[in-house]
Amino acid sequence: MVRVFVTGGGGRLGRYVVNLLLQNGYEVSVLSRDKNIRGCKTVRGTLFDFDVSDIEGCRYVIHLAGTTDMSLSSSEIYRVNVEGTKSVVEHCAQAGIPHFTFISSISVYGKKNNSNITEKTPLAPDTPYAKSKFQAELVVRGYAGDVCILRPSILYGRGFDTGFKMAYERIKNGKMFIFGNGQNHVPLVHAADVANAILLAVNGNATGVYNVNDEQEMTQRELIDFVSELTGAKKRYTHIPLFLARPLLSVYNVVQKSRGKSIIPSEFVDMLAIDRVVKTDKIRAELGFRNAFPLREGLREFVEYLSKG
Repeated sequence: MVRVFVTGGGGRLGRYVVNLLLQNGYEVSVLSRDKNIRGCKTVRGTLFDFDVSDIEGCRYVIHLAGTTDMSLSSSEIYRVNVEGTKSVVEHCAQAGIPHFTFISSISVYGKKNNSNITEKTPLAPDTPYAKSKFQAELVVRGYAGDVCILRPSILYGRGFDTGFKMAYERIKNGKMFIFGNGQNHVPLVHAADVANAILLAVNGNATGVYNVNDEQEMTQRELIDFVSELTGAKKRYTHIPLFLARPLLSVYNVVQKSRGKSIIPSEFVDMLAIDRVVKTDKIRAELGFRNAFPLREGLREFVEYLSKG
């Protein structure tokens, strides 16, 4: 059996990836502080401290672990996403693992690069999270073995409730906001499709950079209307000019904090309001990637999942 070392295997995307690897006959070792994952060998430790001997003999490493919590301080995001990646790279180099797959993000392109984003689009990260992913990419590019970097768009699917659950409830109750005119494209991709892209990268010993996104994108308005139809809700929403969105969100978060409730990171506005068209011609041509969950089909499944609580 071919061995694969996975960081973040117990996370939201990690569950999809690990299950797919096992289904395809790989022997999987998962880095974990205290969890055991069925069917996998557990490598005890953290991103910063684990035994190199536990991963010797692995053919591939898939580095998923990191934080997407944008409410954390910039220094903490850097520590986990950049310093953590440095540590994993060093451990895997010592173990002599030939192939390294890193999961980055389309956030590295920034908010101004929004039309027909390809792998050749200049990188312009403009948030602490995006900058951490960019810096982590630089670290990974220095790896001694073969390197593949995947840049998925916004992930959705079972397990990805954060943000989406709130939006679903607002749409269902006719209280959703539309930021700007709603004609901007929102790039989404099902987590199962990202897992499949990772499998293709491993199977093909792929090197280089690949965007991962749904072939068809919907506008903010189309997304909200489609979810309204799925829930049977009336299409009611409030248009908020972009220049007001962040100030209003700041006020909302102050109120939420005073009530001891969770806040909405300002990046949520960017996710919904920035027009981004992400092209995936390269991964389709070179790795044979196809979306098993086309956007409308995937959203239908996801909304059904969210409706069950």
